[in-house]
Amino acid sequence: MLKAISTITNALGALNYKGTWNASSNTPTLADGTGAKGDYYVVSTAGTQTFGGVQLFFGTGDWIAYNGAVWQRVEGGSDGNFANVTLTSTDAGAAAAPLLELYRDSASPAASDTLGEIEFNGEDSAGNKQAYGLIHGSILSPTSTAEQGQLHFETATAGTLTEKMIIGTTNLVINEIGAVFNVRIEGDTDANLLFTDATNDKVGIGTISPAEKLDVVGKIKLSDNLVIGTSGKGIDFSATAGTGTSELLADYEEGTWTPTVSCLTSGTVTLSPSEGYYTKIGRIVHVSARFTVDSVASPLGIASIDGLPFTSANNNAASSAASLYLNGFAAGATPFIMGSIDLNAANIYLFQFVAGSRVDTMANQFQAAARVYLSATYVAA
Repeated sequence: MLKAISTITNALGALNYKGTWNASSNTPTLADGTGAKGDYYVVSTAGTQTFGGVQLFFGTGDWIAYNGAVWQRVEGGSDGNFANVTLTSTDAGAAAAPLLELYRDSASPAASDTLGEIEFNGEDSAGNKQAYGLIHGSILSPTSTAEQGQLHFETATAGTLTEKMIIGTTNLVINEIGAVFNVRIEGDTDANLLFTDATNDKVGIGTISPAEKLDVVGKIKLSDNLVIGTSGKGIDFSATAGTGTSELLADYEEGTWTPTVSCLTSGTVTLSPSEGYYTKIGRIVHVSARFTVDSVASPLGIASIDGLPFTSANNNAASSAASLYLNGFAAGATPFIMGSIDLNAANIYLFQFVAGSRVDTMANQFQAAARVYLSATYVAA
């Protein structure tokens, strides 16, 4: 490509203006081997044509001059926003073509070696050349048969190229340098399907302004357990109106417990079998149990069913009652008796009312083969 009048005259000699030429339609028709040396046209319509076996891109105002063998482009006008380099392949096979290869033929390749760069440069408002983007490849490991590489993508921030994304062998890393670089992924109808707020280190799903570490606008469906990783944390219902002291559901648990019976004065009560279940939701504990008396040894005094899975809260408001049904107890025992769970306790004291009076000394009414069914709900500490 010729660029200056002096270059043209030095190369072609005297010039002979022939008029204007349409580069899009090749009008008038120009062909290599036809014309007089020094003939030239001024391009009136931009376009692409092939001369000398090379595809040339002509912008309006360019010249096309004949050197006696082939026609050449003389830059003189706009470039028409044409590609400066075009790779063309007529291969109809499955092989990758055309191919642009950047090959660093180093005798001593090493990790972190840059293999090549593609820079995107332009001018800024002051007319200075500015790099606006860059892609480069690098070596992670040059070990034969275990080679690893990665691609780096950089864009200009405040006039300086900063790395925004790395595609490695096993991962994709965005914003590794820790810059204020947000990531937004759009869905078909959701403009903020996924948004990472780098400034505040938060992630939004369905929102561009996440208020928490993970802020989801929409429904969530889980196919596995939701695991609370820190004790005392749970589900916060504070968005709902309420006057309670806490709206945090911090615990849920199911399990078994083994009831035993103790006599506060003397004697023993042995159980077999003895089994119970419990469910704890927040601080509310519900227990149930069924057990059979295997043997007794002179039981006297207050009877206590021990082994509750959690100790009750240490305040009077936490005291609770238990319901029990007895079968096969000593003569005179009523089948329906009561039990109390006192504050800061892990047991149930048994009592009944006889002729309108409370009777606490229940131990002597236990006998072999008797069965007990109980149910209670209380507040844990």
